[in-house]
Formats: sequence, C-alpha cells, structure tokens
Amino acid sequence: MIGFLNINKESGVSSAFITNKLKHALKEKVGHLGTLDPMATGVLPVAIGKATRLFDYFLNKNKEYIFTIKFGTETDTLDITGKVTKENDLVPTKSQILKILPQFIGKINQIPPQFSAKSVNGQKAYKLARQGEMVDLKPKEVEIFGLELLKFKNKEATFKMQCTSGTYVRSVCRDLASSLGTIATTTQIYRTKSGVFNIENSIALEDAIGNAENHIIRIEDALKNVPQIAITKEEENALLCGKQVKLNAPDCNACLLITETHCVYGLAKIYGGQVKVLSFLL
Repeated sequence: MIGFLNINKESGVSSAFITNKLKHALKEKVGHLGTLDPMATGVLPVAIGKATRLFDYFLNKNKEYIFTIKFGTETDTLDITGKVTKENDLVPTKSQILKILPQFIGKINQIPPQFSAKSVNGQKAYKLARQGEMVDLKPKEVEIFGLELLKFKNKEATFKMQCTSGTYVRSVCRDLASSLGTIATTTQIYRTKSGVFNIENSIALEDAIGNAENHIIRIEDALKNVPQIAITKEEENALLCGKQVKLNAPDCNACLLITETHCVYGLAKIYGGQVKVLSFLL
C-alpha cells in the first residue's frame, strides 16, 4: 500500500499514537506530515509505505487553524492541559482585539512554547520542561497570512488563522494576550488544512484502520499540482541503475515520473533536461 490517509485526529491522543495504530493495523511503514498537539484536533495527513519518502516535500506546507483562547489565565504549557501559573482579571474588549490583529499579519519572529517538540542539544524541549528545566528557545521567523476574529464572548475569543508550517498556535495565543496587556491560555486547536489536505475530506482513525484501501489518497492525486512526466521502460531502468537520463521536458524543481504502465516511478527535478530522482516510489 502506498499513498496518504487524511486523518481527523481526536483530542487526547498524540500524533505518534495515530501513526503507531496505523502501522500495526496496516503492517506498513507510516509517518505523519506535521505534529498536532495531543489536545488538538483536525487534519493529520499520514503517509503510508513508500509515500513516507516524500516527507521533505510536504515539510513546509501552509496550514489553517481555528483556535480558541481564554483571557485571564496562563499555564506552563500555554494550553488547558498544563498547570496554571498566572491569573488576572484583565479582559480586553472586542475592539481592542481587532485593533492589534494587523500587527500579527506577515512575517513575525515567534518563540516556541517551552512544552514543544523543538530539539535542544538533542533532546525535546517538552521533555526538559517536564523535568522542570526551562531552556532558551530561539525566535523563529514564521508567516501569518490571515488572522480573523470569529467570536468573542465570556472571556473567550475564537480565531481563524492561515500560516506557514512551524507556526505555534499556543505562541500566537501568548503573544496576542501580551500585546493586549494581559494573559491567555489556548482552550481549543482545530486544524482545518495542512497543505493539500483539508478537513472536509478527512476520516476518523477507526475508518482508516477498518477500510484503508477505500480511503487511501494516491500520490498523483495528493500532488495533482505537480507536473507529470512520462518515461519509457529504458529510461526507467537507466535511472534505477544510476545512469544519467535526459528528457525533452521543461525545468522544474519537482515533478512526478510516470512509467509506461501508469505507475508513479518517483519524485524528480529536471534542469537542462537532466533528471535527478529525489525519491524513488515504485
């Protein structure tokens, strides 16, 4: 089996839990394309079989989230799973929230949460944080394309955000509150898009385990915006042997090589007609 499953992750389980369940059920190599916090729900794309070789291609894809924050409380994890570390009665008005949103649009420097999967000297930051060790996490440039206030009631505000991969919703929550002179905690994170995968076409884990064949998304469908280049059997064999192959095709950083039997041979790039296979998929 090769392709992708678009899982609608439930709250309370880790992304690794999802992939382990699928690995044991399908007896295939499995890997998710971007971690969701255990408390978070929504789109979790999972690569199956040789599609896991495409991880780097899907690494920097844009995401969309709907998330809710509650003003007046802050936890060590910046969400409701953590321990309360601060409390106050400072709740902004709707107009104050709307006023500061534009400053978060565009490229910004964001410090990841202490409880995150960022690597610090070979260890995950969240593991160090659980041991009581706070580390100096460096700011990272991310980009937010859109940030919209959907609802504001009873100390809670719900937003929709479009952003680059690597943007931490919990950090946005922290920084939004700080800009408003108060504190807040993330109470809900719902990912609605991850690259080409969206919530409308997602499925429950149970459906994926029980009927994976009917839900698998083919590589060529997941990468339908990537050019497809036909290759002959001779070219296929030459590439497999590491020989140079030149095609009458335009330059591209990513294309799918399609065999005479209409199978996806691999992901490649072409420069000056010269083919370089990035990932063999057949």
